[in-house]
Amino acid sequence: MKLSDQSKWLCMLMLVIIVASMCATDQRQVESDFMALPASKPMKEASLAYTSKHVAAAVMKVEEGHSAAVASSERVEPIQKEEPIPDDKEAGEIPIHEMSERTLSGKFDSVEVIATGYSANYESTGKTPDHPQYGITYSGLKVQRDKDALSTIAADPDIFPLGTVLWIPGYGYGIVADIGSAIKGNRIDLYYPSAEDVYAEWGKKKLHVYVIQYGEGKVTEEMFKEVSSAFAPKH
Repeated sequence: MKLSDQSKWLCMLMLVIIVASMCATDQRQVESDFMALPASKPMKEASLAYTSKHVAAAVMKVEEGHSAAVASSERVEPIQKEEPIPDDKEAGEIPIHEMSERTLSGKFDSVEVIATGYSANYESTGKTPDHPQYGITYSGLKVQRDKDALSTIAADPDIFPLGTVLWIPGYGYGIVADIGSAIKGNRIDLYYPSAEDVYAEWGKKKLHVYVIQYGEGKVTEEMFKEVSSAFAPKH
């Protein structure tokens, strides 16, 4: 039986479709098998080259970051010159009584004391004006009060020897010329002309005093005048 030309062409078309389908299936199988196989040497080398390139780049970035961090940590910042804190003039240029407590503390010994006031009257000394030693200190110097220059004060000679000159804020300069049975340790007694002055101007205070100079265990009239003239206001 002879096939028509149309039937021949139809058979050939179907054969081509079947063969094409079989080839496609084989190709997919080959690709699948190829992917399952170990990479060939050229492919491995290419893969390693690619990986090495990226690793090197990553390492370079890490090293650059580390170098920057090290450089930052090792960078020496310029030392800023500190501006001097405004302070008093030098001690020789201004009177001590005009200095701030900060300056006084930096130049002289500072001692915390309990300071009381006394007068030459009977309540303070047990002596009346007709007593031969009335108003006479232990050193033999007569009690004196000059708030603009120098006054006599009492202290424990084991802390402040006779002749010691103190700057007492709120009172002025005092020279240790007297002692007292109740004046022991860090206690001082400041002379005032009357009991009324003691109560009105001082009373009892806890404060820091400044040692201008330590005494040598004695004080005379000449010493007192010399020190007093040095502290007296200059007109």
